[in-house]
Amino acid sequence: LVDTPRNSWSVANALKVEENRRLDTSNEDLAHIRCFLEDEMGKDFPLTNLLDYGIGVHHAGLSEDTRTLIEWLTERKMINVLVATTTIAQGVNFPVSGVVFASHQYPYHQYPYRQDMPPEDFWNIAGRVGRVDQDELGIIALAGNNEEKSKRLKQFVGQAVSTLNSTLIDLVLELEETGELLQLESLSWKPGWSSFLQYLAHTYRQIGDHERFATEVEQVLRGTLGFQELRKNHQERADSLVQGVYSYAERIKGKPLKLVDATGFSWESVSKTLRRLGQEHITGEVWSPELFTSRRADLQRMMGILLEVPELRQQLRGVTGDGQMGGDALMRIVADWVQGRPLPEIAREHFKKDEDSDSVKVMTQCCRDIFGRITQTASWGLAALQSLTIKEDILESMSADEQRTLRNLPARVYYGVNSDEAVALRLLGVPRTAAAPLATALGVTPGESLAVTREKLGASTADTWRGALGQRGDSYHRVWSIIEDN
Repeated sequence: LVDTPRNSWSVANALKVEENRRLDTSNEDLAHIRCFLEDEMGKDFPLTNLLDYGIGVHHAGLSEDTRTLIEWLTERKMINVLVATTTIAQGVNFPVSGVVFASHQYPYHQYPYRQDMPPEDFWNIAGRVGRVDQDELGIIALAGNNEEKSKRLKQFVGQAVSTLNSTLIDLVLELEETGELLQLESLSWKPGWSSFLQYLAHTYRQIGDHERFATEVEQVLRGTLGFQELRKNHQERADSLVQGVYSYAERIKGKPLKLVDATGFSWESVSKTLRRLGQEHITGEVWSPELFTSRRADLQRMMGILLEVPELRQQLRGVTGDGQMGGDALMRIVADWVQGRPLPEIAREHFKKDEDSDSVKVMTQCCRDIFGRITQTASWGLAALQSLTIKEDILESMSADEQRTLRNLPARVYYGVNSDEAVALRLLGVPRTAAAPLATALGVTPGESLAVTREKLGASTADTWRGALGQRGDSYHRVWSIIEDN
């Protein structure tokens, strides 16, 4: 277990010694996976060569399909050593006999110091070792290369798994004596408080009566984890929070709160975003598949707005930085992604800072931003903007197919394809590069049910895939079978 994707490669290379080289390299599944990885991550990406030594790598700097294939190889014991970050702890049931912690600390964002892994993270990872029906005994090792570090590690392991403090308690105590609890709207830009304000707006809307909400504030707050503990141990802060909720209820009275539920934004973010949409003249008429081709100027303005939304901006600015051209940079990446440009090309075009940039580092950053930020955050943001701009009369004037295409535009960003037919195949596990040509080969038609598409896909053979993709169709067919079964 390593602390960052960057450090995974040096550890993996240290294990790439001759005695670990596979004696049998003729495994057909491994050959298909290697072929796919060369397309997906680039011919020079080191992962394909590491597989010859029984070494896998698993972290956020790989595409989702690549991570799935590495998990599959590990589960079938075709990988002897996996070098991974804590992505290993995210629901993956690996047959792990032991874990060596190269580090028990996380890098702390951009700051020049590190913090210990939370005890619950450590035990989550440790709990995956020596599972029933796998190995009888699991070994957890921490690398202490001197006496002082060994002492620190023993203290770390000795920590009990502490009960997680309520998020609400942490949020309230963080404010100390600033008085901000009386003006909750001023906190809407903070992600944790945004979620709390969304909870209040949703509950207010469900109750449907201002006076009733006001008389039931404490009951509403009991629905959040930790309020009773807050009341017990921090009486004054609990009282301030109640008063702040009273005031907030007055503020949102009469507002169209269904937009909070529709967007996943606080009311404050909804209000500001509506104003920005008006300033940028973005209405329901701008939505079309041409956003990713001939109408990029509209997409650029949308991305610029999303960069200002508190619930989204931290993730999106992680891609673009804080420069004035953030909306343009984000638009270009999103458009290339949706139009199907291969990941290695996107990495070189948008993430390579100079000619001397390390290619693995560039590809890692590309995958972290595409799969960790853009596919989820940008698609969420576009869906939210649709909720704020598309009126019922626009939808009523459209056919069912036109409505489907409109609603699928955020899904095109999520899946990296530019047709409804390709979106359907991506939903069914088809790799991104294969989705569009395979949709044509299978005769997937606009508006057909997912069940019909699934039937066509299930009846497809390696010959079908070769007809769509050429010789590599064999490998893509097998890779799809693995991903779908997973």
